[in-house]
Amino acid sequence: MSATKTGPNLAKIESKVTLKKPHPCGSNEFIVIQMGIEVVLKCLKCSSFVRINKERFDRFVK
Repeated sequence: MSATKTGPNLAKIESKVTLKKPHPCGSNEFIVIQMGIEVVLKCLKCSSFVRINKERFDRFVK
């Protein structure tokens, strides 16, 4: 795994990202699984998958 990134344009597959808005389980840390028009994230606490579009992902990344 890569280190935590510092900006939305630096996200790579298998990198750890922290989002501004938490997942319903309470965690706001995710692993990037797939990048494209949509970004697929995996929650580090509950292991569920989340799909969000690229524009929204760029806004929500801390």
